[in-house]
Amino acid sequence: MQWTDAQKKTIETRERNILVSAAAGSGKTAVLIERIRSLVLEDKIDIDRFLITTFTNAASAEMKARLEKSIREQMEKPGADRQFLKRQLSLMPRASISTFHTFALEVMRRYFYVTDLEPGFRIGDDTAVSIMKNESVDKLFDMRFSDDYDRFSAFLRNYSSDRSENRIKQNIIALYDEMRSIPHYMTWAKESTEKLGSDSPSAALKLDEFVVKETAHQLKKAAELYAKAADVLEEAGIEGLFEKAQADAQLIADMISGDGERDMSVLSPAERISIFGRFLNSVKFNQMRAAKDQKDDYAVVKDHVASLRKNGKKILDDLRKKYYQRSLGEYDEELKLLYDDTRYLTGLIEDFEHIFKQKKADKNIVDFDDVMHYAIDILSDDLVAAEYRDRFRYIFIDEFQDSNMLQETIIGRIIGKDNLFMVGDVKQSIYRF
Repeated sequence: MQWTDAQKKTIETRERNILVSAAAGSGKTAVLIERIRSLVLEDKIDIDRFLITTFTNAASAEMKARLEKSIREQMEKPGADRQFLKRQLSLMPRASISTFHTFALEVMRRYFYVTDLEPGFRIGDDTAVSIMKNESVDKLFDMRFSDDYDRFSAFLRNYSSDRSENRIKQNIIALYDEMRSIPHYMTWAKESTEKLGSDSPSAALKLDEFVVKETAHQLKKAAELYAKAADVLEEAGIEGLFEKAQADAQLIADMISGDGERDMSVLSPAERISIFGRFLNSVKFNQMRAAKDQKDDYAVVKDHVASLRKNGKKILDDLRKKYYQRSLGEYDEELKLLYDDTRYLTGLIEDFEHIFKQKKADKNIVDFDDVMHYAIDILSDDLVAAEYRDRFRYIFIDEFQDSNMLQETIIGRIIGKDNLFMVGDVKQSIYRF
């Protein structure tokens, strides 16, 4: 296969972490496999010194097959180190080429004795686990009605939308499932809940920083649309309207870095939100009316220009409606009102988990998500993590854009210095092709 210069550099670079960003069909997985092949065949690194993760079991099987085929082809070449290559083929069955979940399960099975698990635990099937969740939430409700009737009834009146409470039961399960995509999720939930009771919940939860980043991102998109409209007018030779359209685009672009008087980068999120709010609630743009002698030329591009500016204006309108209809202080007061009920809900979810975990323990099973969380807890032990760091000379992650916080936490425990290689369809990378 003929590699581009960027692909070749990616394959051959050593002693640094690499993130490859490429669109589907661009050959990024082929580059990953070629890099592994070169490390094995040229650098003489045993295949069991690699951790290679993929998104699906089918992708893992295909990658293993392609590597094995490459090794066998190398054996047929004159001067091949057949003894080394035979060893690679013998090591292939135990090579760590799998999904993240399979690797986490291997960690869990190997070190189950440092957890609260009993020997011989198994993974529960989805149907059985779902039944246990429903039984657990039913038991939770029975307990709360018995032990905390007044507060629990008041909570249900506020948030239950049907007389049987089925919807809120399913919401508790759904929230629990969603939370489990976060490492140490109950600690996170409790800490986040307490921030609702602070003087400025939006700042404590970093919501203000999110709004600032999202606003800047959307302003950039709107500015680009207004700039494209100006380009169309310039190409059509409509100088007067081009200057007006360009001024509108610049007006939006300037808001990202400053309001004409102050550098936005030195302001607090609250100050930036205040400036953005004033802009979005008062901004007015030029009218696109062509002079007499340019009306015919403008008629040719008018619809295109209007469409671009309309789409840009919609971005600004949506942004204003979503975040800037009230002041930050008003939003903070609203968030504070959620504190008591959110704290109560967090307690419900925690009690649900205790019941659910006991049901699983009684049957010595774990669910799919448990595997990742147990692996994170096990790898929190420095000695265990060090063993995996010594074991894996290189770590490869295919389809990195599909990784979540749990997977990133696991990798963070076991990576060494400059030994991580990731490929995926992401926006930032070291090499692009």
